[in-house]
Amino acid sequence: LRMLARYQFTFLLLALLLLFDVFVNSAVDYMATSNVNLLVLYILQDLFILFAFILIFLQFFSTYFFKAGLAKVLIDRFKLTIIFTVIYFGLTIGLHIWNLTLRWESISNIPTTAGYSALFAIQRGFSVFYYYIYKRSLLRLGDERFYKDSAFFRREFERRRND
Repeated sequence: LRMLARYQFTFLLLALLLLFDVFVNSAVDYMATSNVNLLVLYILQDLFILFAFILIFLQFFSTYFFKAGLAKVLIDRFKLTIIFTVIYFGLTIGLHIWNLTLRWESISNIPTTAGYSALFAIQRGFSVFYYYIYKRSLLRLGDERFYKDSAFFRREFERRRND
């Protein structure tokens, strides 16, 4: 957790991005007063998901593993985060497009088609797992072993060299 202090701003920013995502997922349908407002909130949510994804990779680039050429170790260890982020981003964009398509004529109509409701439930349900995996990855990236020479690094280096 000492490394968390070193990258405190980055971790705080990532936490705020996740918090904004939770806010948009939970409240945007009920506070949208116009299509433009809804569109702006959706664009911000999508951009923040991308920005959070980029920040995770920037954290990868600052690790000792990456500098030593062991990027595959990081990708293997954080594969679930990468996969969940891509899936969540796709689900979110799909939901936004479908929502705006159904509500464009009348912003007060909350879509209730079976397909939309299914996608809505899947995206919201998946978001819980995305938040958990993402938060876990943030905490794992705070591990000192990723940022300095250690027995853990040596083991991984030897194992990769022998493969």
